[in-house]
Amino acid sequence: MALPVLFRLWRGRGTASQVTLAAELMTMLAGAFTCRAVHGTGDAAFHGDPLACGDFTWTTRLPASAVICGPKPPPAGKGGRPRKKGERIGTCKDAAAAADWQEVTVRIYGKDQKVQAAAFPGLWHCSFGDAPGQLVLMREPDSKEPYDLGLFTLDTELGPADAIERYSWRWPVEPSSAAGKQVTGAGDACNRTTAAVERAVPFAFLVQSLMTCWYAISCDPAAGILPTAPPASRPRSPPAVTRPMPCRDPDEARTARTATTGITATP
Repeated sequence: MALPVLFRLWRGRGTASQVTLAAELMTMLAGAFTCRAVHGTGDAAFHGDPLACGDFTWTTRLPASAVICGPKPPPAGKGGRPRKKGERIGTCKDAAAAADWQEVTVRIYGKDQKVQAAAFPGLWHCSFGDAPGQLVLMREPDSKEPYDLGLFTLDTELGPADAIERYSWRWPVEPSSAAGKQVTGAGDACNRTTAAVERAVPFAFLVQSLMTCWYAISCDPAAGILPTAPPASRPRSPPAVTRPMPCRDPDEARTARTATTGITATP
């Protein structure tokens, strides 16, 4: 499940890139949760130096043309500039031909699946510079392709199966965005001024996150929390009220009752 919490507006060419904006948001999260490890994931468009800051890890899908090299070798003790990257591993297709595939079970999209996985420590020098990482490959057991999924992660301690599972975390963002636009109403705002437009979409998504959290802690049947359950089983739920409407000013309530009584229905 994905809960929208931070937002940035990309203003087009000549402004901060989407990768830079994503790095800003990740840095804010890492600074807010200093006692936790923060991991990020994105599709093939989100890679670059801003995401290799070290305050968090990043896992992304590799383009088919991306070239991976081995880890930076130790100093050779000779004159000249030391090497910045190791031997060429190549593209995902090149790596798949030399991979030591292993059978693993991964839990992705809500179910366990058996797949084949392989990993290579290395550098994606064109995108993340000298930041060490891993090339992770996955394929279905009966696949006829050299590989089905190629990933690069900056988490050097992550196993291949865990890297595949972590990348699958990206998918909940898609239905969350769709729900915000189609259900919560972020896509239906009729604003025109700049400030109103910039506020409307984040506000709608934040309301969606608040509603999701409220439902999870107050009335989620899957968690055994029912609106009709006794108060002892719903410690976070507000106490039930017997009034048919919220308590208002007595004069205001009397006026509302008088107005309602004077209304008659006609066929």
